[in-house]
Amino acid sequence: MNFFKRIFGTKDNIKSPNINVNEKLLNYLQKALSDKSLKSEIIDGKIFINKFRISIEAWVSDRIEHPNVIAMHLNFIISQEQFEDNILESLVAIGEKNDEDDAILNGIESFVTGVLNSVIESFYDAYSEELAFETRWNDEKKLWHPKLGFLQVQGYCNNKLIDESRIFNILKNDIKIRLGNKRFYFIKVYVSKQVNGKIIAECTLNNEPFYEANQKMEEYAKVWRTEGNFKGEKQYIIIKQCDKTWKHSKYSEKEINTIINKTIDIIESYSNEKNYDNLFEKIVAVTNNISLAFELYYFIPEVYCRIIFREVQYSDEFIIVMADETKKVIYLSQFKLYSQIKKIVFNRIKSNIDNTKLKNILLLSYNFSVINATINEGKKLEDLSILPKMLIAPKNYRVVDL
Repeated sequence: MNFFKRIFGTKDNIKSPNINVNEKLLNYLQKALSDKSLKSEIIDGKIFINKFRISIEAWVSDRIEHPNVIAMHLNFIISQEQFEDNILESLVAIGEKNDEDDAILNGIESFVTGVLNSVIESFYDAYSEELAFETRWNDEKKLWHPKLGFLQVQGYCNNKLIDESRIFNILKNDIKIRLGNKRFYFIKVYVSKQVNGKIIAECTLNNEPFYEANQKMEEYAKVWRTEGNFKGEKQYIIIKQCDKTWKHSKYSEKEINTIINKTIDIIESYSNEKNYDNLFEKIVAVTNNISLAFELYYFIPEVYCRIIFREVQYSDEFIIVMADETKKVIYLSQFKLYSQIKKIVFNRIKSNIDNTKLKNILLLSYNFSVINATINEGKKLEDLSILPKMLIAPKNYRVVDL
């Protein structure tokens, strides 16, 4: 299969980060935190905000210099023990007159004002009763408290007239159906309208593309009057599950990681395409739980596929056909297990993987069969949009609440 050459035979086009620039970025970020009365320390290239047990990685991955301006690509990863998914932020920082410091400071201001303030606010007990809402997950009630980040705007004359809840109100229903039993969900929304009328919308939910939000934001921006100017909006929305309904996992992190790794080992070494029932039985033996085995059997190959072929537009929706033939619509964002699998797969891919083992995993993915056919037809993966997958659940299946 030619896709192996495509995966492993390419080189990263991003320039290697300059260590001195990265140190400067961390030092400026620490100063910005100090200005907000947040004590922090730098340890092993990360900033730690001990009060909230938050760690931040920050680095510069690219820079472009023009005669009078410099553009720098800044990256941040926010981690916290309660996050099932780390928060990834990537932005372009602009500095006037090729001033590197100016670019870094502008980028840090955007990062702190946008996402970091929202994250920190989510750890305080104060919340808006007006914004709170309930969902159902696994036949249980869940209560949620949204924290709306500062709405960053361009092209407005009077920012004080802006309703900071309007984006949340537009997306609320699409967000609600994607919530499961995670402690935190975070939504990033960016939408802009160029002078020529072109609209760009880029939205994510826990770092995954949020295509329905993109569509809603494009409709939202169509009515903007730019009057010959660029116009844009960006906002982070952090949604925290209330202590009253949040459930701790019945598995320890060590236990579930061991189960996931053992399952991946089994799939990697299994090449009997004619007898996948036997493969499922092997996974059940590892998990001692048919529901957990079912989710691992389907999620692991899909995670590999989505990480390797990122340019494809995947649906985050699955349709599960239960034993009584009723259909249940679920979303990958609802599963803590899916997030845990992603972390493990990222690390395993980083350490390299044998082509044969990778093939054995990908052959279990419905999405990969579509992708492979597209590659063989010479078509662009960027134009490929895959519809939701229908899964047949085993008898007595019940969503596994990690």
